[in-house]
Amino acid sequence: MHASSLPRTDAQVAPEGARSRPWIADKTLARAQAASGLAFALFLGLHLANNLLAPLGIASYAAIQGVLRAYYQFPLVEVVLVVGAAVMHVTCGVLRARARRGQAIRDARVRRHRRLGWALAVIVVGHFLATRGIGLLFGVDVGFGAVAFSLADTPAFFYPYYLFFGGAAAYHGGIGAIRAARALGARAALPGRRGGVLFAVYLALLVAALLAFGGVLFAVGDPLSSDYARVYTEHLR
Repeated sequence: MHASSLPRTDAQVAPEGARSRPWIADKTLARAQAASGLAFALFLGLHLANNLLAPLGIASYAAIQGVLRAYYQFPLVEVVLVVGAAVMHVTCGVLRARARRGQAIRDARVRRHRRLGWALAVIVVGHFLATRGIGLLFGVDVGFGAVAFSLADTPAFFYPYYLFFGGAAAYHGGIGAIRAARALGARAALPGRRGGVLFAVYLALLVAALLAFGGVLFAVGDPLSSDYARVYTEHLR
C-alpha cells in the first residue's frame, strides 16, 4: 500500500483556520492602522483647509501655506507623521484585507469607506510625486501656481480629478478619524444627517476653491508660464 493512500492523522492535517491565521493579530493591526490614520489625518486636515482658502487670493493662500509647511515639512514630522504614517496605514490595510479575504461586507458605508481608501492609496502616490517630488527634485515652488497650471493645461481631467480627490480625502479621512478614535477606545459617534450637510458645505467650498485656482474668481496671471509649468513641460512631458 502506498503511503499516499493511508488516512492522515489529525496531526498531519492542519485546520483551515490555522493555515490562514495571520502572523500579526488583527487587533494589533487595527490599532496600528488607527493610530497611523489619525497621525496622517492631522496633515490631511491642514492641507485640505489650506486649499479651501484659495478664494482669499494668491498672496493669502501662499502666506498660510508657508506657515503650515513649516510644520508638516519639518523633516522629522514629514518622514514620521506624514510619509511614515501613510505607509503604515496602507500596509496595515493590505494585511487586514488579506486576512479577511472572501468575507462579505454587508454594511454599504464600510464598503464605500474602504473602496475610497484603496482609490486614495493609488492617487496619493501620483499626487506626492507631482508635488513634493517635483519640488524636492527641481527646487521649484509647488503651491497655487502648480494647481493653476494643471487646471489651465488639462481642465477636462483635473477639475473632476481634484473634485473627486478632495471629496474622497475628506470623506475617508473624516469618517476614518472617527472610526480610528473608536478603535483606540475613545467614545465617538459617526455623523448622521448633520454630517451629510457638513460634507455638502465642504464640497461647495471645494468647488469655489477650484474656481479660484482656475482663474474664474480673480486673475491668476498665465499659469502656463510659471516655474512649475516650465519644469513640468521640460522634464516630464
